Amino acid sequence: MRWLRGQVAKVIFGVVLAAFVAWIFLEVGMQGRVGTPAGSVAMVNGEPVTSQEFWLVYNQEVESTWQAIRGSMTEADERELRKTVLNRLVDQTLIWQEAKRLHYAASKEEAEASIRSLPAFRNEQGQFDPARYQAVLNRLGIPQRLFEMQQERAMSTSRLEAFNRDSVRVTDLELWLEYLRWHRRTRALILKFPL
Repeated sequence: MRWLRGQVAKVIFGVVLAAFVAWIFLEVGMQGRVGTPAGSVAMVNGEPVTSQEFWLVYNQEVESTWQAIRGSMTEADERELRKTVLNRLVDQTLIWQEAKRLHYAASKEEAEASIRSLPAFRNEQGQFDPARYQAVLNRLGIPQRLFEMQQERAMSTSRLEAFNRDSVRVTDLELWLEYLRWHRRTRALILKFPL
C-alpha cells in the first residue's frame, strides 16, 4: 500500500512539476500574448495546443463567465483571461499525456461510442443521428475533430482521476490518528458577549 501511495504521489508531483515548467516557458516565451487564429498557441511535450481549441475555450469563457462585464473589460483583463485559459489548456494536456503514459487513455473508438450514446445526438427512435450530431456541433461552432478530441481527453482524464481516487485508501486507524493530531493542535477560544 505504501508503494502504491508513493507511485501516486510521484505521478501527481510529476504532473504539477511539468505544469509549472510549461507555465514558466509560456509566461517567458509568450510575454502575455496568445497566438493567431491559425497554428498553435503552445507546445506541451511536443503536443500542440491549437489556436482553434484556445479560441473556442476562450470564447466560451467570455460568453459564460464574463458576459455581464464584457464591455468594461480592459486590455489587461483580457490578457489575464487569455493566460488563465491557456494555463488551463496546458494543464489539461499534461494530465492527458500522463493518462496516455500510464495506459489510462481512451481510444478513438471508445470516444466515438461515448459520443454516439449522448442523448443530444439521438433521433426520436433513440438511434445515433449523424445529421443531428453535425447540426448540434455547427450550432455550437465546434469542429467535429476538436469535439472528438476533447471527448477522448475528458474520458482519459476521468479514468486517471478515478485511478488516483480509488488507489488512495485511509484506514479507520489512520483517520483516528489524524483526528487526534488535528484535535491536539486546535485551540478553542470562547468569547462571551453581553446580550
